[in-house]
Amino acid sequence: MFYRLCSNVVYYGIAAPILFIVTRVFLGVRTVGRIEGKRNLKGAVIVCNHVHKLDCALVALALFPRRPIFPTLPKTIDTPVLGFFVRLLGGVPTPRNLSEMKPFFDKMAQSVTKGRIVHFFPEGDLVSYDTTIRKFHKGAFLLAARTQVPIIPIAIEFRPPKGIYKIFRSKPVMLVKIGEPIPPTAADVREDMRIRPDKVWEFFVAIFQNTTY
Repeated sequence: MFYRLCSNVVYYGIAAPILFIVTRVFLGVRTVGRIEGKRNLKGAVIVCNHVHKLDCALVALALFPRRPIFPTLPKTIDTPVLGFFVRLLGGVPTPRNLSEMKPFFDKMAQSVTKGRIVHFFPEGDLVSYDTTIRKFHKGAFLLAARTQVPIIPIAIEFRPPKGIYKIFRSKPVMLVKIGEPIPPTAADVREDMRIRPDKVWEFFVAIFQNTTY
């Protein structure tokens, strides 16, 4: 109970307001689209390209006031002080080895079926300011297929700074684009995993092909 109270205070009273100011005011981030009915969304998997150190924060703000679960590298969770706050903000360690893989996905599936939202970076590694689409790992799509919940794609693209941001930003500003939920396409897990990654890929292609850098 005490941990949950601390977590809520940190998330809603400190982290979210500060991250909103930093990303919107200082980084010039803008969001296009919205997740309809996100307050009442009964479980979902979010996928996003991994291109900035704060892209977790951008996803969290897009989902606010819902609090997603963020699978995070164990070394981040194990870091003193930082790891404590990462856990408070929804971070859970990803499997360290193959023996932890099944328990991890079982726990995530249980969370999703209870109505939680789990976020993945299907590309895996962070590549700052990357404008390409990298190969997807299967984890997010396996979880969505097993639990038969929608996948909501989010794309972060980059635009040249304009207006006042041209004065103090040399790097591009970020535009967060929220796609339409992609519902389950088949009851069979393998079939669903074959179809929905292609739909997410098409979403990213459509975004980046229409972007001028």
